Amino acid sequence: MRKTFATVSLAGLAILAITGMANGTTLLTGVQGSVVNLTIDSIDYTIIDRSSDLDTWKGTIGYWSSDYTGYYIGTVAEIGGKAANDNDNGNKNYLTNLLRYFLDKPDYYIKTIKVDASGTTNSNGYGELDVTYNGDYKSGTWSTVSSDPSFDVEFYSIKGSTEFALYYVDPALQEGNWVTRHLLNNGGNIPSISHITVIGDPPPPQVPEPATMLLFGTGLAGLAGFALRRSKK
Repeated sequence: MRKTFATVSLAGLAILAITGMANGTTLLTGVQGSVVNLTIDSIDYTIIDRSSDLDTWKGTIGYWSSDYTGYYIGTVAEIGGKAANDNDNGNKNYLTNLLRYFLDKPDYYIKTIKVDASGTTNSNGYGELDVTYNGDYKSGTWSTVSSDPSFDVEFYSIKGSTEFALYYVDPALQEGNWVTRHLLNNGGNIPSISHITVIGDPPPPQVPEPATMLLFGTGLAGLAGFALRRSKK
């Protein structure tokens, strides 16, 4: 995977940031309002630190707070020079590239379940997501337990206005809380949610045990011998 240095803008200053983490490469700097520009596999991303005083910086894994699940790892404002909502945070190519970069796992592949604020689900064949909303649609809960207990959520995104915020769930869970605090609309206010997408890595393909392969091979050899004997009669 090709990566570039991240250019970080803050109060008119530009610095180069090269940061590493145990599980990959951080998307943020830990400075509220900072902007990180990344190019990953020829795709440009603009990521803004929309953290607030309610969040606690946890270093290379992002931010933590008690009112949302997992770690806030950044708000994607633009993809390819266009507003994030023009690209749709359900686009698996864009999300896959970004999460591979974060995890430093070139083979990471995602499956998604997407729900809009009306409750309409785009499951892509992976079950459904149970979502609750508070009165102003700025917080709530998500769960995969009742509809797809095998879906472990490793990331989720909260979309509102023209941005989406990304969260890293470690260890993976099947239910949690969400907020829209890390988003701003064009008027500079926290918007209501428009979509939530939960993201997981599908289980690896089943590889037969060596003993199973030996039995299978022995059975094939036996069949071949039986067929040969019949052909000589």
